[in-house]
Amino acid sequence: MMVPEYDMHVHTVFSGHAHESATVARLAVRADELRMRLVCFSEHVHDAASLEALSDWRWQIGQAQRGCSCRLLTGGEVDADPIRSDGSLTVEVPSWMDFVIASAHYIPGTDIFPDAPLDVYHLDAGRVLEQWRTTVLGLARHPRVDMIGHPGVLLGILLRKFPDRAMAVFREAAAASAAHGQYWDFNDLAFVKLAGLETEYCQVLQTAIDAGVTLLYGSDAHALEHLGRTDNVFRALSGLRGLNAEQLFRLPDRLAKRFTLQR
Repeated sequence: MMVPEYDMHVHTVFSGHAHESATVARLAVRADELRMRLVCFSEHVHDAASLEALSDWRWQIGQAQRGCSCRLLTGGEVDADPIRSDGSLTVEVPSWMDFVIASAHYIPGTDIFPDAPLDVYHLDAGRVLEQWRTTVLGLARHPRVDMIGHPGVLLGILLRKFPDRAMAVFREAAAASAAHGQYWDFNDLAFVKLAGLETEYCQVLQTAIDAGVTLLYGSDAHALEHLGRTDNVFRALSGLRGLNAEQLFRLPDRLAKRFTLQR
């Protein structure tokens, strides 16, 4: 099976919920074993406290880089502010953050992490959809956001109720992202989270491709063995037009140039 040249979405034990195997040092060694050229450590940033807690994580990445041929980035998966619902992030992005992934993890307008159908929370579904729309569009236009993380994770609470309106939001967001060269996350773990909605999630990715958005591969690894995992991505690629495994898993020239990597 083809191994990606890069992985733009990797978590470590610093996330607080990753497997104990996912240390910075072990992941760096594994990246070299896989002959990857670029790995982006993108730890969760929920608030100012979680950002401040990453100082040792940053130091460990610097130490690991000394003995690693693969370029290691100190990135971040920063939460969209769920209360403001306008594409604002929960923190101001620090200058040291090499690559910024913005993700919406909570139901817009609330602090609820969606692990059940929307009806369970007794929320106005139409209002949630509109708040989600303003969130996604705000992220797509945010000048410090390099990539929108797993763009379809909230599909389970919205797509079944509003399939046409939800997909229209993605088309609008894809056009905005394409206009200023923002990437979208082709996230392997998302297919696990969206079990039963794989077809719809592929429609979201196809919308991005059709709009001219570059999709970047991300395992969303939370364990050592998940670095470079592609099982779900490979299955999804078979149903997409205009993108194949060779294209997805090759490090884009624009990223290679940005981080001064020679082919």
